[in-house]
Formats: sequence, C-alpha cells, structure tokens
Amino acid sequence: MRLLNLFRNAVPDLSTPHIPVGANLASALSLLASCADEVHALEGEEHAYRATAKGWELVIYINADEVNAVWYNDESGRRSSESKLAKIHRYLSRYGALTDWELRMDNGWMRYWFNPRAGVMMVYGVSKDVIRFNKYDGE
Repeated sequence: MRLLNLFRNAVPDLSTPHIPVGANLASALSLLASCADEVHALEGEEHAYRATAKGWELVIYINADEVNAVWYNDESGRRSSESKLAKIHRYLSRYGALTDWELRMDNGWMRYWFNPRAGVMMVYGVSKDVIRFNKYDGE
C-alpha cells in the first residue's frame, strides 16, 4: 500500500528538529544543543540522549557513534484526525519521498511503514502522538 499525500493543506508545522537516521553523534548533539532547552544522556542498556523543548521531546539512539533511531514526541497536529495524519505525512517526508513509503503492518495498535530506498522504517501508535524512526536494511 502506498502513502498518498491527501491533507496537504492541513499539514501542521513540525516543531522538532530533523535528526537523520545515520547521522554521526557529534552533528546530532550539536543540532540538538542549538534548539533544545535541555539535552542529556539517558541511563540504561541503550546508548541514548534525550532533548526537550517547549512542545516537543525526542530521543536519539546511538550505535557506534551513529544515530540508528529517533523517537519523536511532538505536540503539533493533535487537534483533529486530519492534522494527526498530516503530521505523519510531514514526518515521513523528512525521511524520503512519500511515494517511497509502504505500510507493511498494522496490528490495530501500531502501524509500521518501510522505505527500503532510504533505509528507514517508521512506527507509530494509532493515537499518532509518538513516532519512532529506525535504521532499516532488511531488503
């Protein structure tokens, strides 16, 4: 199934910075430091950093000094079903052309989109509030 850009006029502005999957750690941290109110390393099994600012937070997950996943919690686009879908389209567009994305799994709670051309996959819950992009090389 191919994603269609149906809500071009309803697209909210994204307030989060764009951190490309595959970016090196130093450039990702530099970008976050320039726009976040706070950036700090997270304790735990995964090497990760959380950044927060008014209206958003994100976490970058690191493997071998490279961003291999980005988790976004963005308050934009939460007013209506159309604006939530528009937000999803905007996030997908950050990581490749909309026509390159395929919805491959929908289990009723989570939706999994894949972009083999860009080497990225995206997952979000049906509430469309929290979005995660992961490096993907499964093709």
